[in-house]
Amino acid sequence: MSPLKPFANDAFISYSSPDRAWAEQFAQSLTGRGFKVFFDRDSLRVGETWEGQLDENLDSSQHLVVLWSANASRSDWVKYERTYFHLKTRGSALDPNRVTRRQVIVLLDDTTPAVHSSLQMIPTLREAKVYPDGLATLDSNVWQNLIRQIEDSIRDNSNSTRILVAVLASTRDSLDTFDFDKSIGFVGSMGSVMDSIGIDKTHFMKCYGAKPAEWRPFGGSDQVWTILENLKTQILQATNGTIQIQWIPIGEDFWSTDDLDAAEREARRLVSELSLIVIDPLSLCNEQVSERINLIQGCFTNTNSVVMVLSPCSAEKSLTPLRNLVKVRARPVYNSFYQPPVPLSSPFANFGVNLVDHIDMQRLILTTLGQYVTRTNPPARNTFTNP
Repeated sequence: MSPLKPFANDAFISYSSPDRAWAEQFAQSLTGRGFKVFFDRDSLRVGETWEGQLDENLDSSQHLVVLWSANASRSDWVKYERTYFHLKTRGSALDPNRVTRRQVIVLLDDTTPAVHSSLQMIPTLREAKVYPDGLATLDSNVWQNLIRQIEDSIRDNSNSTRILVAVLASTRDSLDTFDFDKSIGFVGSMGSVMDSIGIDKTHFMKCYGAKPAEWRPFGGSDQVWTILENLKTQILQATNGTIQIQWIPIGEDFWSTDDLDAAEREARRLVSELSLIVIDPLSLCNEQVSERINLIQGCFTNTNSVVMVLSPCSAEKSLTPLRNLVKVRARPVYNSFYQPPVPLSSPFANFGVNLVDHIDMQRLILTTLGQYVTRTNPPARNTFTNP
């Protein structure tokens, strides 16, 4: 039966010895997100039976994360750990008085494990086909997506600060048919703006994916959602574990082109909830993106909103053309940031325009969270001091 007492570990990582490097990477990433993890069988005490010590550590771990591969399928350790955990927890899901315990299997290769009803399988690494080449070739976006899925499976989000996120950026499909030479009022064409800040079209196209959240800002390789996931970890550490963020992506209806009511419903969520709006300035040349500015104008007077215009290029490039693009295509954002009224006639969101890295992003998020906590909690609660 599942214990009622608190667990010493959030997760026990089960793996085959040849996959130890992967286990170490998982342990490091999960520990960085505030989880307590057991993974090192080498720390078992000499002179005592390994079964008894494994039982002790499995009992004191709420969840089991299994790194599954052909190596794992041949491992007596992995077989024992999976079987023991399954037998100890198989009745807990049916007992509302018991703590939820999950077995999560991360598929490293094409090997298929035996399935128990209490497990969840995550095929991200198998689908990316990165296991044979090892960690050195692992894409950071794939890795952060995988860690996020594991976190969603084992994290108790009841105390998390939920932040609704909308990324206003183009998709690769929309750019494939976009006319880069088409003149846009007062700013020229997108092609001319790109030329003015030295962005090559071939590189530019690689910065966009199937979804807006796959946009890669700052001239780097990390997708914006990967940057947000990293920021979540950094904020957790900076606040000594006080502020645990859960990013909630805006619904697909926000991008509807044939159901205005549905798009407006999603937009109203950004106005009424703690929210983050991330804007790609170059995508403002795309009508489908710039039209969303009109839908979210209420956010600009929502003190629980953060509005970020991120630079699509590295800091050393000139950002003046991008500022002009925001001025013309997203005037409410520009006015709120560069021309705020004196005195203030209404509340304002926290704005940032032409942010050049994650440090600028973190500052804005922490500022907004600090104001939010101050308004919603007694002054002495959830306080922290940066080292």
